[in-house]
Amino acid sequence: MTQAIVINDQEAQDLIHTVTDLIKQAKTKGVTDIEVAASINRGYGVEVRLNEVDKLEYTNDKGLALTVYFGHRKGSASSSDFSSSALQTALEKACNIAHYTHEDPCVGMIEPEYLAHDYPNCDLYHTWDLSPQQAIEMAKECEQAGMASDSKITNSEGVSIDTTQGFKVFANSKDFVGSYYASQHQICAILLASENHLMERDYEFSVACDPSQLNSPMDIALKAAAKAVARLNPRRVSTGKYPILFKADVARGILGHLMSAIQGGRLYRQASFLQDSLGQQLLPIALTLEEKPHELKAIGSAPFDTEGAAVRRRELISNGILQTYCLDSYAARKLKMTPTGHSGGIHNVDCLCEQTYDLTEIFKTMQNGLLVTELMGQGVNLVTGDYSREASGFWIENGEIAYPVSGVTIAGNLREMLQQIIAVGNDVDKRGNIRTGSLLIESMILAGA
Repeated sequence: MTQAIVINDQEAQDLIHTVTDLIKQAKTKGVTDIEVAASINRGYGVEVRLNEVDKLEYTNDKGLALTVYFGHRKGSASSSDFSSSALQTALEKACNIAHYTHEDPCVGMIEPEYLAHDYPNCDLYHTWDLSPQQAIEMAKECEQAGMASDSKITNSEGVSIDTTQGFKVFANSKDFVGSYYASQHQICAILLASENHLMERDYEFSVACDPSQLNSPMDIALKAAAKAVARLNPRRVSTGKYPILFKADVARGILGHLMSAIQGGRLYRQASFLQDSLGQQLLPIALTLEEKPHELKAIGSAPFDTEGAAVRRRELISNGILQTYCLDSYAARKLKMTPTGHSGGIHNVDCLCEQTYDLTEIFKTMQNGLLVTELMGQGVNLVTGDYSREASGFWIENGEIAYPVSGVTIAGNLREMLQQIIAVGNDVDKRGNIRTGSLLIESMILAGA
């Protein structure tokens, strides 16, 4: 049964042929250029709750998106049907759309010199020899371990296991054809703790391209349970200005706002608080943000970006100073700059610091403040940099964790927050596209009781 979700080489070659043949057909329509992206994704997911199977779902998806250019006009269409007639219809629709769009001098396919004609194998494809029935049993064992680990764990929102394998192709009329296999596997547990008729929930997960790099179900269960129990009986704290420590998985979001603010789309629309910031000090001098797009087996790796442009290792921010914006070809033309291989986003950005610390050391530096483990709400304005989010976590008192906290709001301005990072933890979370340890902000406003 596991073999049913594998994408074989013949299917991959057929997909490449479909894409390249469509490009040849488009040239007969008089298009200036065309680019086509196509993919096959196959896998399954199971979810178990209270020892019962809540979900067993197979996926077998495929899709193709094409963009045609007539000079500086473009049209796009997509199809999940790969038959010749369906693709011909999609091509005709894209051409018709292009004829009705206005000319934009910045519209056009990326220039050939930026294409990744020579790209590496990032080792992103690893099958998981796990049948759905074995996945169900693994999920049940994980949930049972979490429920049995503490008498205060009284309920479960489920344990899920997902595995997906895919093959992607991108090609254009400049003779670029790029393709690669990729896989992703995940285990997640969500448990509830209760005491004195009050309940708290928390979760833990592990995700990887290679299933051998996943944390064990037992480890995931025990961490989810411990986190839920630790949140019981939260308190409010007094309003004031305090040091705020963002736990590593939450700190990723703080740096994510920075990455969003230097994306080309926001910059040419003049909708970023980091407008005209090249060469400016955005972070403390001890911090560097380095991008590693070709790192083997990493979740955020890719051999090329979604335009086929080459991606490369670089320091986006070096010693706190912004070195580059993140631009696709359209944004680069709008800003009169060169594309940076960031169509589709960033790839494996590491927050590097001259010295990192254990959390216990950072607690002592804080003395009194808030350790944030969860954020809620959408109170982030990337135009102004204003930041206001509901938060929960743990109060640090006299350099130690004192009690859980919930129902408070933290507020500041992102530009000031980034410059006030005074410590970085050594607890790096590598489960996303931005990898960082916990980040200590020197002072933020906390609205509490």
